Amino acid sequence: VSFGVDGAATSASRSDHTHTDTANANTSVGRDAQHDLQSGVLNTAIGANASYELTTGFRNTSVGANALTDVTTGSDNVALGYGAIWGISDGGENVAIGSFALRSLTAGARNIAIGYRAGAALVVGGDDIYIGSAGAAGDLGQIRIGTPGIHTGAVIQGIHGQAAAGGIPVLVNAGGRL
Repeated sequence: VSFGVDGAATSASRSDHTHTDTANANTSVGRDAQHDLQSGVLNTAIGANASYELTTGFRNTSVGANALTDVTTGSDNVALGYGAIWGISDGGENVAIGSFALRSLTAGARNIAIGYRAGAALVVGGDDIYIGSAGAAGDLGQIRIGTPGIHTGAVIQGIHGQAAAGGIPVLVNAGGRL
């Protein structure tokens, strides 16, 4: 099924696009969604330019205009929000939820970013977790929560009164405040 007012196709499935070679079971909705897809299975792109440059990939999900736009090869990525995981060319198993989340990532795997511009400073890196934090360009295996100057305290339930062997003591009050 194709819809279009100005001659530009908006596709409800990839079977009507002649530039796909061995791609099947893919779904795209939006102008130029999965535009360059040639081989891959079970990719879903919803939004203008979503997964635009994806040529080879499996099980990617992009929802939002320009989400996962520059990825050419990758699998198991999830990008939800305008421009989420916009810059990556090769990578897999990344999850970005929020506009511009993991925006600058060019290569990396197994990153998780939640929030507006979460992980947006990361350029190359893997195994990072960002919640409301832009992170840093070369993070590797980091967990960053919050934004300096904005988030001024931390409360984590379930820590107070718990025993742990080894390590360094951390002061936690009965309300869970570090």
